[in-house]
Amino acid sequence: MKTTMISLMCGCITNIVLDPVLIFGYGLFPAMGIEGAALATGIGQALTLAIYLVVYFVRPIRVHIRR
Repeated sequence: MKTTMISLMCGCITNIVLDPVLIFGYGLFPAMGIEGAALATGIGQALTLAIYLVVYFVRPIRVHIRR
């Protein structure tokens, strides 16, 4: 449960930070509008997946089958 919570929080926080940056174009990023919002969401979701995969490969889930 902790892994799920932490990875989803990282993805959400990334999305929250990147949304205004990519929508309005702060710093080095150009203003992208709705495409920037979609890109920020995609990056946040990809980060969540990447955290899940890293945790899975470092500490695989063991499944015990009862017979």
